Amino acid sequence: MADIDSDHMTKIADMLRQRIGLNSESVGRQTLQQAVFLRMSAINLHDTSRYLTRLQSDPVEWLEFIEEIVVPESWFFREISPFECARLFAQQAIKQGNPREKLRFLSVPCCRGEEPYSLSMTLMDAGFLPHQFEIIGCDLSERSLSIARRGCYREISFREKGLFSKRLTAKYFRQHDKEWELGFDVRSTVTFRQANLTATDFLWEETYFDMIICRNLMIYMTEDARRIALGHFNRLLAPAGLLYFGHSECRLGTQAGLTAWNKCFPAAFTLPTQSTFIETTSKASVPPRLNYDDPRTALEIEQVWSRPKAETPASVVIPVMANVAAAASNLALQVDGQVEELTQARDLANRGQLHEAETLCQKLQHRCAYDADLLCLRGVIQQAYGNLHLAESYYQKSLFVAPNHVESLTHLLLFHQLRGEPVQAMNYQRRLELAKSRGS
Repeated sequence: MADIDSDHMTKIADMLRQRIGLNSESVGRQTLQQAVFLRMSAINLHDTSRYLTRLQSDPVEWLEFIEEIVVPESWFFREISPFECARLFAQQAIKQGNPREKLRFLSVPCCRGEEPYSLSMTLMDAGFLPHQFEIIGCDLSERSLSIARRGCYREISFREKGLFSKRLTAKYFRQHDKEWELGFDVRSTVTFRQANLTATDFLWEETYFDMIICRNLMIYMTEDARRIALGHFNRLLAPAGLLYFGHSECRLGTQAGLTAWNKCFPAAFTLPTQSTFIETTSKASVPPRLNYDDPRTALEIEQVWSRPKAETPASVVIPVMANVAAAASNLALQVDGQVEELTQARDLANRGQLHEAETLCQKLQHRCAYDADLLCLRGVIQQAYGNLHLAESYYQKSLFVAPNHVESLTHLLLFHQLRGEPVQAMNYQRRLELAKSRGS
């Protein structure tokens, strides 16, 4: 395998840093080169310059490249400590009277589902019923998530040899030939999402989590990416909630001003009551929650979708608009006859002329990025191509612009129903009914 031109490697490393916050030095030059050559071979390209251009312009190829970079290394009950910690924390939360209907947990990255499923089995073994908690697992890799949703695993996922692991594996799995299938009662408690922790809109629609588990990811991230991730955790973690790192990342919690939770679990932290954590993680890098009843203004969306500067002062946050609905009404496309162009693009898509429809949509997107109908149509086109992960991204962006967009809500509802994710599907069903009742 010949070396790739150093300039090309630098540009690829910069893309990884900017898009997913990956410090390329943490994975090594050889790993990057191997990923590039594997993808070049897969799409029959022999010129690294042409592949770099493809990588920069083709979002589907970018996702395929990421699949070669990420390492899905996990197994059930990997290091028993976080699950013992979660059990104790959940029992204490219930005893103290949790103010919400159910306990909520976030696992990121969740890999092929081993960690969130291990968490679910631990809680059920402790006496919790499926309706008393919910878990969301997030990962960059759609390949890993497809395995997680299926819930079938091979022997390599059962490397933990402790008695606790063996007992719960025997209790909740059924063997079929060379695979072990996880029972539906455990699978029903976990929802999986493809998401980028360093994106500014990471889990933007979610409410508080009682516990967030993020192990062995921060060590691969750049300093800027860590600040963004920690800002998300600050936003998502419930008061008195628990943040659990990998053991090699404990110093990051201390450096960020987090408070140690229990000396028996040195990797577990809580948010401090003072403002040191917010200042350390540059909270301005993660915009505050917006009112989801109103359409977004272009200024608000730009602040959320664009990567913020690390040195942005804390005073620079999304402005509170005096009249958001009025300022955002008829956004972008309602000028200069561009509505007709959108109608034309929709007609092209309906006739099966997907390439022509997408070309016209791209043209419109350059002039007016913040129209819910346009974003939704791009999702429909990508869905017709079979690019489901990209389609879902467009539908979610459409909802960020117009939270009551009926067509986008309908598509996302169907996505989660087809995946067998009842909790997420029910959430979109409620939102869809509410949107229809408002005449959106």
